[in-house]
Amino acid sequence: MNSQSEPAVTRWDLRGGVEARSGNFAPPSLTGGRTRQVARSRRLIDLRRFQLARIVVQRADAQQNRDRIITAAQLILAGDVDAPLDLVIQAAGVARTTFFRHFPDRKALLAALVEREMDELEVEASRFAGNPNGLHLLLAAKVHRFCAHSHFIDYWMGVDRSDEVVVRAEARARAALDPFVAHAKSMGLCRPDLKAEDIVLCGRMLGGALLSCAPSDRMDIGKRTTELILRGIARYAPGEGE
Repeated sequence: MNSQSEPAVTRWDLRGGVEARSGNFAPPSLTGGRTRQVARSRRLIDLRRFQLARIVVQRADAQQNRDRIITAAQLILAGDVDAPLDLVIQAAGVARTTFFRHFPDRKALLAALVEREMDELEVEASRFAGNPNGLHLLLAAKVHRFCAHSHFIDYWMGVDRSDEVVVRAEARARAALDPFVAHAKSMGLCRPDLKAEDIVLCGRMLGGALLSCAPSDRMDIGKRTTELILRGIARYAPGEGE
């Protein structure tokens, strides 16, 4: 019995391709076009991934350069807030164009130093969280920072209090201090009318005391000033402080 093969019948599928009931035939032009399109899409995806990876690396390098500049500024400006910026550039090991890309002038650099100080305050606040004496420890750490970074004192005491950098920094300081003040008040360790704003004010008082003395005397003066401040914010007996 002779069998006769069934002729191939083609039809369009829902994806726009061609499929055959027998022979699995599709026109070469359509198949080749789709293959080229897929290959082109893959190349574009690979290129985009490469571009994104390069952007990530560039941003990481830029952040590293910025951190190096700020760290160098902390060292160079510690003794003289008006020291030449070329010394900072040299200590950071970056090109002048890189430096001025991050910090167009001295004010921008000093503002970054203030931000670094606030970062360190928040780190210390996290470290002392839950400690019954956290408020005192935080103030002691503030004295140490003030004495170690005299540039911060010179800038902080001379800048306009309405300056955006100061306003933002003091807001961060109050936010970091609020939980410690609330805890000290709840434990009866400080006067009941104490507020985080008062601690910020104490910081200004401390800065004024340190600014008026020689750098070699700042640690001793800072400790003494802090002792007096702590006595001032301590809980007073009924009838006192009225």
